[in-house]
Amino acid sequence: MKWNTIKHILGTALLASAMSMQAATAAPVISAVATPAGAVAGHAVGVDINIAGITDLAAWQFTLNFDPSLLQVVSGIEGGFLDQAGTTFFDAGTFDNAAGTISFAFDSLFGPGPGASGSGLLAHYDFNAVGNGPVSFSFSDLLFLDSASNEILVSTSAVPEPATVLLLLLAMGGVMAVRRRGSM
Repeated sequence: MKWNTIKHILGTALLASAMSMQAATAAPVISAVATPAGAVAGHAVGVDINIAGITDLAAWQFTLNFDPSLLQVVSGIEGGFLDQAGTTFFDAGTFDNAAGTISFAFDSLFGPGPGASGSGLLAHYDFNAVGNGPVSFSFSDLLFLDSASNEILVSTSAVPEPATVLLLLLAMGGVMAVRRRGSM
């Protein structure tokens, strides 16, 4: 295969990858950030549920899933993001430490007017660690609404998996090594 063909293929792949990353960041993003990132039995773990890049948010709902062999949820409180737009009604959800879920947590604005826009903290949860290891979370039952009750599509990930980027870089390095070997 000619070097110009290889460069063209890699350039096209990089452009497609960059465009998909741009598209992924266009939607608002919900994330769960644990502090500390790992569980140590007997210690507390705090988890912030953040939203980034949203416009006119008037209500939200989600289920947060976690590993019950590592964590047990203790409490949840409303974050300051939605209440900056007005009076809210918040429910931290139903805690099920056996299943590893916080089901149907929600927050909603009362009355007319624009919703909250930008980025910020939706909720905070406190956990007790009952095991040792890295913690991770996932979301289900996502529902985000604007002030006209229209659904806002939200992503749970805006960054490509590191493994994808690493594989692309390794492939580029391999092609360059083959090219160098061929020119010697």
